[in-house]
Amino acid sequence: MTDDAGNTSGPTTATVDATSPGGEDGTDAPVLTIDEAADGVTAAELADGLQTSVTLTNGTEEGDTVTVTLDDGNGGTITGEAIVTAQDITNDSIAVEVTDAIADGSYTATAVITDALGNSSAESNAIDVNVDATAPDAPILELVNDSNVDGDRVTNEGEVLVSGLEAGATWEYSVNGGTDWQAGTGNSFVLGEGVYATGDVQAAKLMSLETPARRESGGPYGRHHFSGNSYPQSDH
Repeated sequence: MTDDAGNTSGPTTATVDATSPGGEDGTDAPVLTIDEAADGVTAAELADGLQTSVTLTNGTEEGDTVTVTLDDGNGGTITGEAIVTAQDITNDSIAVEVTDAIADGSYTATAVITDALGNSSAESNAIDVNVDATAPDAPILELVNDSNVDGDRVTNEGEVLVSGLEAGATWEYSVNGGTDWQAGTGNSFVLGEGVYATGDVQAAKLMSLETPARRESGGPYGRHHFSGNSYPQSDH
C-alpha cells in the first residue's frame, strides 16, 4: 500500500483457514463415547480420570482442540481437553481424559472440536454420567435374639439383623471370613448351627448407584465383622 506522500508499506500476510471442524455450515458434530458411564462411574474408574473417546468430524485437522464438558445442571462444569495429532486423524478418533476432581452426582457430557482460529464444530451427542465414588458406610450386624446373656452373642436363634442399609440397597454376607459371599435379601440372614470366630461373619453393601447396584472386584465397599461365639449352645 502507498499513501499520498509515496510511503509504501511492507508486505501483508494473512492466514486463511478454509476448513472448519463443523464443516461448511458449522453443523458437523463429533460423536462422544464414554464406556464407563454405561452403568455408573465408581472410584476405581475415576482413579485415572474419566476416560472418553471422541469420533472426529471430516473438517478436523491436526492441532485442533477437542473439549469434553461435564455439566452438573446447576451452572457447574468440569472439562477435559486433548490436542488432535496426525495419528488421531488417521484413527478418526481421539481419547480425552477428564482428570479434574469429579464429585458424586449426575452430569451431562458433550464434546466440541475447535480450531486455532476459533471455528467450532456443533456440539456432540449428550451422555448422562452418574458418579458414585464414595464407598457406602459399613452395615451393622447384631443378633435378633441374643438368648443366652445379653451381649455374649451366644444364642439358640441364628437370625442376624443387618442395619444401616439404604432403601433398595444391594448387599451380601459371608460366614467364612469373606471367602464366599451370598446375596442378602430383606434386612437379615440366618446362621447355621456352629461356632463362628471373630471375622467369620461379615456383611457388605454393594456400591450403590442410580443404575443397578454392584460391587466392583477389588473395589471399595463397606464391610462389618461380626464377632461370633457359639450358636446354638442350649436353650436359656
